[in-house]
Amino acid sequence: MRLACDILGFDDFLVANLFSLPSRSTRQIAELGQTAAPWTAAREPIENQLCGADGVLLAYGLDSPPGAAGHWRHEQLNWLDSALRTHGQPTFWVGGEPRHPSRWQRCTSRRHPAIAFRDALALELTQV
Repeated sequence: MRLACDILGFDDFLVANLFSLPSRSTRQIAELGQTAAPWTAAREPIENQLCGADGVLLAYGLDSPPGAAGHWRHEQLNWLDSALRTHGQPTFWVGGEPRHPSRWQRCTSRRHPAIAFRDALALELTQV
């Protein structure tokens, strides 16, 4: 995240989670996120961070949990899209999708195998 922040020209970053409960995997979110509550509880902290942000890097990952949690994640992403439009900051992602940072190296090495990670990430950080 620090590297992406530097490449994009921002001084600092904060992380906001789409889901309010601590979890280690999509599987765990599928178990914990079967109701709206842990999703909507994350909205106020996200909104607060958007109010002070100069830019947004979407990095929530590509995998959606199955079942009800997948439904609530979809609802959360719809809410986030609306909030982003309201606030109007430039919004970025890696490789044309909101890839989780743990997947950036894989994406950049496949697309740009002959160049350093920093340079490849700079190529793949694009505005939404």
